[in-house]
Amino acid sequence: MNNNLKSFSIKKATYNDIRFIFKLYNDGVRSGFFKNKITITYKQHEKWYKLAIKSPIVFIHICKNNNIPIGYIKYNFIEKQYAIISIIINKKYRKKGVASTLMKRSIKIIYKKYKIKKFYAEVLKKNLLSKNFFIKNKFIKVEYPKKKTTFKK
Repeated sequence: MNNNLKSFSIKKATYNDIRFIFKLYNDGVRSGFFKNKITITYKQHEKWYKLAIKSPIVFIHICKNNNIPIGYIKYNFIEKQYAIISIIINKKYRKKGVASTLMKRSIKIIYKKYKIKKFYAEVLKKNLLSKNFFIKNKFIKVEYPKKKTTFKK
């Protein structure tokens, strides 16, 4: 892997990113990263995605390495005051600082463009990889009922 983080970039998702996000999302479901335990069909994803990329309350960044998609960061805006963030990066790039760098860049853009100052991440209690990722990135744990842990920044 190229350790030069300058080769990594983010861009706003477009309709052309639909298949990439579909595949990576279902990979995340199969890996146990998401609360949803059942993979979705392409038809279900397409219906959601068409609405999401036009929605004023959803924003998706595509993460790239040398212009090749490697992950995505999704925000759900709540009352224009805070955002729930989720991130998934291709396995090959995990535990190398790539996701942290891209998330920091992405949060800066969201802060500047939408004036969002608070970010929350809902993480399954058993998902230690994600818990450690958000703690490492200065999110703090806040109590949340059931099987999720919520972090905020």
